[in-house]
Amino acid sequence: MRSMKYIVATLAVILLAAVSPTMAASIACVASGTPTTIDATEGATVTLTASPDSAEYTYDWTVGSALTVVAGGDGNKYVTFVVPPCSTTGSYDVQLVMNPTGTSATACKDTCLYTVSCGGLCACPTITDACIADATTWTYTCKDCPGIKCPESLFYEWWVSTAYGTTPVQGTQSTWGTKQVADSRTYTPSTAWTGFNVPTANDPKTNTWVTFIVRADTSIPQDGTPDTVVKWCAPEDVILYFNPQASMDSVVS
Repeated sequence: MRSMKYIVATLAVILLAAVSPTMAASIACVASGTPTTIDATEGATVTLTASPDSAEYTYDWTVGSALTVVAGGDGNKYVTFVVPPCSTTGSYDVQLVMNPTGTSATACKDTCLYTVSCGGLCACPTITDACIADATTWTYTCKDCPGIKCPESLFYEWWVSTAYGTTPVQGTQSTWGTKQVADSRTYTPSTAWTGFNVPTANDPKTNTWVTFIVRADTSIPQDGTPDTVVKWCAPEDVILYFNPQASMDSVVS
């Protein structure tokens, strides 16, 4: 979902405070020692915005190597970055040094230190076999979803492949098949089971790959198009069953 529900921190130089609208509560801006922790789910888009806001301030941002900066940064009062999959190695720290432009005096600088604590997304959805006569819905959800476990800045995609002899592979998009749902945590196949190998009276059981994928937009600047896999769920071999209409011949002798 692309409504870009950001986690935003406002860094007040004198008050040494920050605001996170996710919780609508203050979070500390510390200049040394243990950084303030920002909890964010892998794939989430995070924006930190400093105040006061003036063209006469210099904003110097340092963002850890694990985080992908997609907007702002040095020279801007804000920085926007995407949190990677939690297994990604590298620094998750963010630092802002802010001062009136033209002075190098330490007393006229303030520093805010943060570290991003990466949390995992929901587990993969359960995708079951189905009879084509039954209405079927598959849903991606868990505790805290909707919420922090499924950020709205991510794209929740459902792909279907009729090439049953070729298992979809994460690194080869051409094997994924057809994207049936571009951005929803719920997938209800059409009554015609569009995109599937549909069973018939003479072929009453068919197999189709269904893959649920979570992707993020990490382009610079962000363009609203997913380009990075954040969560890959193993392709599910879905069996569809035909609903036969029996007829009967009788022979009496």
